[in-house]
Amino acid sequence: MNLHQAQQKITSAPSFAELRQAYMRFMKRLYGKFGQERVTEGIANHDAEPQRYLVVHSHVMNAKSAACKTLQRLTNQVFKETGLPRSPQGKFRGMDGLNIDALDLCN
Repeated sequence: MNLHQAQQKITSAPSFAELRQAYMRFMKRLYGKFGQERVTEGIANHDAEPQRYLVVHSHVMNAKSAACKTLQRLTNQVFKETGLPRSPQGKFRGMDGLNIDALDLCN
């Protein structure tokens, strides 16, 4: 499996749309009505590379917040639904995204 196939698998996961919506809500709350350009730009960047959505929970400063927990739960669901390999948890949050090195071993 190559990266393009993994991206298609991510976007076709049932909970991906919910993850995208939750991230969009978080970005709108973070930047407010005057930061709409930044929100649109951030979503467009993530849409170009869907695997970036799998680490968006690390963008939330307060790891105990409801937004962070929602994003983490939805990320876990996407990984379960797709069966894609996940990197082991590193020293910092957000290091447990898609394991690109293991994609060739995944069917």
